[in-house]
This record gives sequence, C-alpha cells and structure tokens, in this order.
Amino acid sequence: MIYSRILLVAVTFLFPFFIQHTVAQDCNCAGELNSLIKKTETNYAAYYLNVKDGNRTLYDKLVTTLKEKALHTDFADCYYVLRSYTDFFKDGHLGVAEIPVISPAQTDSLSAFVKKSPLAEPEARKYFTSNRKSLDPAEGIWQHESYTIAITKDRQKNTFTGVVLNSTNKNWKAGSIKLVMRKTEENLYETELWRGDLFKQHTVSSVFKKVLLSAGNMQLAKIFPEEPGLEFINRQNPSLPTFTRLDTDNLLLCMPNFQVDGNYLDSLLKANAKEILSTKNLLIDIRGNQGGNFIYGDLFEYIMDTDTIRTSPCRIVSSPDNISYHEYLFVKPAARANKPVPDYITALLKRMEENPGKIVDYYPFPQYPVEKVTPFPVNVAILTDKANLSASEAFLRYSKQSKKVKQFGTNTKGVLDYMNTSAIPLECAKYYYLYYPVYFDAGLPKTAINNIGIKPDVYSASQANELIQEVIRYYKK
Repeated sequence: MIYSRILLVAVTFLFPFFIQHTVAQDCNCAGELNSLIKKTETNYAAYYLNVKDGNRTLYDKLVTTLKEKALHTDFADCYYVLRSYTDFFKDGHLGVAEIPVISPAQTDSLSAFVKKSPLAEPEARKYFTSNRKSLDPAEGIWQHESYTIAITKDRQKNTFTGVVLNSTNKNWKAGSIKLVMRKTEENLYETELWRGDLFKQHTVSSVFKKVLLSAGNMQLAKIFPEEPGLEFINRQNPSLPTFTRLDTDNLLLCMPNFQVDGNYLDSLLKANAKEILSTKNLLIDIRGNQGGNFIYGDLFEYIMDTDTIRTSPCRIVSSPDNISYHEYLFVKPAARANKPVPDYITALLKRMEENPGKIVDYYPFPQYPVEKVTPFPVNVAILTDKANLSASEAFLRYSKQSKKVKQFGTNTKGVLDYMNTSAIPLECAKYYYLYYPVYFDAGLPKTAINNIGIKPDVYSASQANELIQEVIRYYKK
C-alpha cells in the first residue's frame, strides 16, 4: 500500500537541538506559560468578563496542572501546553502561534531536517483512483499557489502525510514532506506544517465543500480525484474569488478567503458589474472562508436595500499592550505623515490611560455608508458552513440587514464576540506569540454568538454543488 512506503530520512531528534540554538539559552516552557497567562489576564476581555470576578475553580485547576506539566516540557514541545491554556476560553480569536523569524542561513540549516518520501504523482493518482470509494476527505492531490501536494493516509496510525509533487518555492523539492496530519475528530486534523522557509509550525486543518483544505493560513483546492465544485475554484490560487454565470437568472460569486488583496475583488466586481445589474439572483458562496480583512465594501451596493449599514458599539480592556497597539496603528503613522491623530483615537487613549486595568468604551464606529442602492440583483443568497468565522461572519451580519438577503446552509462557527486580533510575543525569543482579540461587542452576553454561530434562514447540510442547486430551486418557487 502507498502509505507503507513513506520514508522519513530526517534525523528528527536533532530538531529540538536546532531550536535551542535559535533562541536564548534560558528560554523554557514554564517561563513561556507564565508569560502567556500574565498577558492573557492583562489584555483579554473574556478573562475579565468570565473568569476574573466569576467562578475561578476550573480555571485555577487548569493553571495549576499546566504549570506542573510545563516544568517537565522542553521549549520546542511547549506548543500544546500553551494551547491547552488558550483552549480553555473556547474562542477562535485567542490562541498561540509559532512565528520565529528565520534567516536564509537558518533555512539552509533546516534543509537537513526535511523529511522525504518516494511518492511521485503517477503512483499517487493510481492509489487515489483504486481506492476512491474509501478515501478520507483529506486524501487527494491538492493545489496551492506555490505547491502541488499529495495527501495519503496511513490507516494503521490514522495519520496523513502531505508530499510535495512540485513547487515554485526553491526550498521545497518533489518528494519533500510538507505536512503531517492526525485526525482527532470528524473533519478536524491536528497538523504539523512546514513553512516556506522550512520551519515547522503546529496548526489544525479541515476540509470544506469537498474541494477546499484549510491548513493554518494555507488554502488548497483538491484537483484529483475531481469533486463537484472544483469548477468554481481558482486552481492556481484557491484563495481568490471567482465569478460564474450559472444560468439566465443566477450568478455565483465564490469568496473562499478574505485575506486576499481587496483590489482583486474590486476589479472582479467591476468587470462583472453589468452582469450583476441585469441578473435576478446573486449567489455568494463563502463556505470555507475563515475570515481575514474588510475587503468586501464594494460588494454592498449590490447587496443592501438601504444606504446605511448599522454598526455596533464595542468595549476594550485598558492595558499597556492595547494602548501600544493603537499607538502603532494611529499615532506613529500620523507622526510620520506629519498629520494630527484623529480626535476619537486621542480620546480613546486618554480614556484607557486614565483607567488602567479596567474595561472602557471603545471609539464609536461610524455607520457604514452605501454609496448607491441598486434594484438588481433582486435576491442575494449567502451560502455558509461551519468554516465561517470572524470577518466572514461580520460580512454576513452586515449583509443580513438587507431584506434582499437570505442565508443558506448551516450555522457559522461563531467567532465574533471578541474581535480584531493582535499578536504579541511571549517572554522569550519572539518564538511563541499570543494572538488575542483587542475589543469586544458591548452587547455581550445578550448578543453572544461564539460557539453558536449565525443561524441560516434556510438550513441545509448539503455539500458542494448540491447546496447551489437547492438555492436555485428555492428562487424558482
């Protein structure tokens, strides 16, 4: 069987030795955990709201257990200890990431640790074809903008190995192992992912719409065996939006990722404006979209039936890190440009400085203007799934203010109560980082959707193209 032929030729036990020589000698897991706890308790609003003045029993028990475990855990293996702490809060905007800065010389050194496999594309295609009925959703040949990767399963260990078939990154050669995944529950894979510079990170992976694989910040499209829905994906860069005419009455806009350049989406909308303005139904498929940035402003003129989008007030913890965050975003750029700092930022910083360690009102968000409202499309369908979180949920929440819009599919994931993440290094080496949401919805707990999600108007668990066809039939009624 193909999975029995994977050959690991790296001297893997030397990898911790490499890490020890890229960070300070006194770095240790216990110190990183203490730093993580301190920074979370100082900056993170959910700690203030749900733990600090409430029932601390479970929290204190976890902290005690993890501190003992950290004493016996190497720095290189500290990730899961740290993540066990942030997982307590069940917030997709709170976590730990490994983000070391690697020099070219260090990348050259890491090349000695790259694992290898004899798997080649002809053999992979033969395996996938012969075993198609029993393949796990993660198995197949996957395309990223920089890599083509074959993922196969070792059925004895319930692990998956992603082997590079070809790459435009000079650091990665055919036969190199790019990722290793372990399935822990339905559609959730704990993943070791080697970055473009060869450094290993820990993350999680999931498959959406049968054709999209999200592995950390990587998004890949399954190109073999082909599945319905691939025709609506940009094979060369699966993160990019695509436009497709389905029939006379229906257009499909797929937006799998909001981390792409907003200019690309704007250009796509401009190129298809006449099509949109003459078509009855616009289907917007955001399944698999795990958020990113506010790049969708130009889309609202086709979605909204009013000239204003309502925003909600937020609040923030007054802490040195949160003050520094706003100085970095607003004060320093204003100084470089020799321009005044906006009054609302000056007022916010004053409020925070006068109330250390307290929760204060965030600056008021203005209502978002829609420059023009168009009669077409008449109907806007937004297709959702459990991947949707953060910016994709914000897009959905804004859009559903319009009577044109109906949501089809499943609940979203629910990661929007606490929002707008910042990443700060832990105590040692700028290796492990805490990422946390800076501000939160002032309406909590009444407005909470975390771990609940946004409920669809028309529920359907259908996958891939089946849901698209259901939406078309819905509007034919």
